[in-house]
Amino acid sequence: MDTEQQAYKQKLNAKLKEFDAEIDKMAAQAEAANADAKATFQSQLKTLRTQRDALNEKLAEIGEANAGAFQEMQKGVEKAWDDLALAVKNARDKFK
Repeated sequence: MDTEQQAYKQKLNAKLKEFDAEIDKMAAQAEAANADAKATFQSQLKTLRTQRDALNEKLAEIGEANAGAFQEMQKGVEKAWDDLALAVKNARDKFK
């Protein structure tokens, strides 16, 4: 893995940790909600965690990719990242 790949992966891992903290915060809020809201929130959290896990898998693949494949894979990671960021934002708005 070259330096650019390492920096990219480290940057996204740091952002993933931030999202994990937000997801944990929303999970705590879901536990305090009434039964109907709790079920809805837990469903959203499950979706967020699934998206986060998929992004983690893509990051692992980047770590193993050669320079040419990295450039191509980066596009897929950016799309997955944008999807996760939007899902977290939407969930955060609903948890307010």
